[in-house]
Amino acid sequence: PQASAAKPSAGFVTQDLSPAEAFALGRGALDNGRPDIAREVALQILTALPDDAGAWMLLSAADVQLGNFAAGVEAGKTAYRLGTDQAMRFEAAYLTALAHSAADAPSKAKFWLRRASDHAPDAASASAVATGFQELSVRMPWRFKVNAAAGPSANVNGGSEHGTMVIFGLPFTIPEALPGGTWTLGVEAGYRLKQTDRSLTEAFGIVQHRGVWLSDEARALAPTATSRDFALSQVETGVSHRWKPGDRPLVLGVTGSLGQYWFGGDALSRVLRLSGQAVWSQSDDQVWSAGLSTEKSWNIIRSDRDSDTMQLSLGWQRGLGAKGNFSAMAGLRNVASPAADIDHEAGFLRLGYAQAANPEGLEAALSLGIEARSYTLVPAFPTEIKLDAEASLTFNQLDYMGFSPRLTVNAERNRSDFLPRDTRDVSVGLGISSQF
Repeated sequence: PQASAAKPSAGFVTQDLSPAEAFALGRGALDNGRPDIAREVALQILTALPDDAGAWMLLSAADVQLGNFAAGVEAGKTAYRLGTDQAMRFEAAYLTALAHSAADAPSKAKFWLRRASDHAPDAASASAVATGFQELSVRMPWRFKVNAAAGPSANVNGGSEHGTMVIFGLPFTIPEALPGGTWTLGVEAGYRLKQTDRSLTEAFGIVQHRGVWLSDEARALAPTATSRDFALSQVETGVSHRWKPGDRPLVLGVTGSLGQYWFGGDALSRVLRLSGQAVWSQSDDQVWSAGLSTEKSWNIIRSDRDSDTMQLSLGWQRGLGAKGNFSAMAGLRNVASPAADIDHEAGFLRLGYAQAANPEGLEAALSLGIEARSYTLVPAFPTEIKLDAEASLTFNQLDYMGFSPRLTVNAERNRSDFLPRDTRDVSVGLGISSQF
């Protein structure tokens, strides 16, 4: 109906409004702290126009402010279903997330924020989704991280560049590199046990599996081999504690975990890890870190391949503003074992660069590493050198519910005079990455 003059009726003033004018009145009532009036206006609009998405959004917001959280959720869902453009569907999904959040259902609120991210009409809206997601993460005691990737590899079994080696003049066959591909699926979960203004204690668990497929060339090189022979699985659980002593820009942390590995479907080893870390923020764009870790590994099949590892590392990261950030890490490692091909001392260096976050375009990252190993039980062997490089591209413009595809290319070369360890691999993986 067209707007008409105000008409008194039984002590009240009534006025005929168009749906757009009624909607503006309802929004004004919300802004002025009168969700009861906004709710009545929304219901009046829906009486005439039951498929009006704007009225359903108005009803959702009003119900949440009135404490009717379940009704607010349902009204938001209806508005999302009826939305006819990106802006409307964004607002409807965001309102549904707010309703779930008010109802103390942060996991459901996160899901609807991811839906909202699919329809964000501008950068400010996308930023609001990311901020809301992080605020919900702080509220939730649980956190989850899923990783999945698959792609071709030139060396799925960690085999040598050589098919034979000569010992005392006699040739011996050694495992040769088999081409094919790998796929990885893993889940990491954490549960916040205790949190204060200065500390956080968390229990965590990791389950991960790496599967393999063999190419026709690999089957020709190793006719009896199967993909299952090279599958690797991991289960690990532990506790971490981080705290900030005093008012200095220093964070300390300790972590302990126990895990088990399976190779080819058979139990391989059990591993106990303990580590400590210190992170010092020298400035807003410069961070130093130091870590000390120890690891004890028990080989379930052969006790003569048990090992004890100690590692010390020092890291540095420098922010480059809009250009991204640069990082460097160096360290020393000592591995003690009865097995001559495991017992060694090593020094390593890794350099990295990551492009600044770009929610609407490509994000690139590159890292380069070098490691020198000396096998103390076989002093006749020269130092072994391992080189590796990894480059990744995240395609943020292909976002779906906050997830984007990530392409990773990894190249590794281990140069060793002990031929079974003289290896090379180039692999490509296509996976997914969360933008927030």
